[in-house]
Amino acid sequence: MVLKMPKGKSPKKAIKDRLKVLEESDEEATTLNSWVTLSKALAASKKELKAMNSQLDEKIHALMEGNEHGEYLEDIQLISYLHWLTHGSSSS
Repeated sequence: MVLKMPKGKSPKKAIKDRLKVLEESDEEATTLNSWVTLSKALAASKKELKAMNSQLDEKIHALMEGNEHGEYLEDIQLISYLHWLTHGSSSS
C-alpha cells in the first residue's frame, strides 16, 4: 500500500483510519503499526536533539559572553568536536 498525501498533510490520520478497517493479524496492519511506533520514536529523537542543540548554543553563548579576547574559541572547538562525536557529522 502506498500512501499519497497532499503536500503538507500528515499521513498519521490516514494510517490510523486504515488501521481501523484492518484485522490485527494482517501483515499490512503490522507494518502500519511499526510505522506508527517508529514515527513516534523519530519525533521523540528530534525533540531531544533540538533540546541538546539549544543547550549547546547556550554553552557557546556563555563562553563568548565573558571572554572578549577570543580565548573561548578553543573551548567552542572542543564542544563542537564532542557534539560531532556524539551525534555524527550529518547532524545539523
